[in-house]
Amino acid sequence: MKKTTRLTGLMLSGLAVGLMLSTRPAHASLTPSSTLPRTDMVDLASYQGNLGQSDFDNLAQQGVKAVTVKATEGTSYVNPYLSQQVQYAQNAGLSVNFYHFAHFTSASEATAEAQAFINAVKSVTSSTNIVMVVDFESSELAGLSKTANNANLATFDSVLNQAGYNKTDLYTMSSWVATILIPMTPTRLDRQLAGQSHWRKLY
Repeated sequence: MKKTTRLTGLMLSGLAVGLMLSTRPAHASLTPSSTLPRTDMVDLASYQGNLGQSDFDNLAQQGVKAVTVKATEGTSYVNPYLSQQVQYAQNAGLSVNFYHFAHFTSASEATAEAQAFINAVKSVTSSTNIVMVVDFESSELAGLSKTANNANLATFDSVLNQAGYNKTDLYTMSSWVATILIPMTPTRLDRQLAGQSHWRKLY
């Protein structure tokens, strides 16, 4: 994922920028630099499947408070390390949130992808008091109009809301704001999160 910006309901935003774990040796990338802003949250995907419990414990000891784990992509992909990464994070005392990498170009596809996301998250937690993020940066989305993208995102969000997930979030590239997406006015979640620390991406 690239540099982000704040749109509607964004806790993980452009002001928000956290440590991104790489495929390099685990401990080499798990210690935040003292020359960079505080790291409160990291995101994880199958690329970090080599990390063990001690790595998550180290994150917590370094001051990291939460992880956002990739759960799904499209309608057919589920992170094979999802359950393991959630368990390790919970054991380390970290809050756990989830993200979905979007490919939807229609309302029906948005509905199907949202349901796949919900199903995967339900397989690892019964809680709905979590942040559910849509990662919106796949190349095919750039070919749609701003109106179409916003409508599809609204459909995706509505399916999550209907399932009880009301803490929803959008992650995208700053260059897409006002070109691929229509900027939204701040939502209630924006106001609730005002003043909180955000997520910073470093790759």
